[in-house]
Amino acid sequence: MLSTPPYHPLVQKAAAADFDGTGHADYRELVARLQTLAEANDRVTFLDIHHGGDHEFLHEDFANPDHLYKFGAAKLTARLVKVVESTER
Repeated sequence: MLSTPPYHPLVQKAAAADFDGTGHADYRELVARLQTLAEANDRVTFLDIHHGGDHEFLHEDFANPDHLYKFGAAKLTARLVKVVESTER
């Protein structure tokens, strides 16, 4: 499984898509490449969790701007488990 991590809601309004400085256009290009890879291989699943900042993770789900707190980690884990369980062969 390939995925993008959720980034803090602050990055939605920032010049970069993440705190490492990746631009929004570069982020979209990465997502497109990962989607293409997953579409070309039925054994690869891609999940864009960040979804350009349009995700269900709130400020309170983050321990700091770059890491999830236990509440956010539990949300993320539950989502990943659902995807893994639905794609098991």
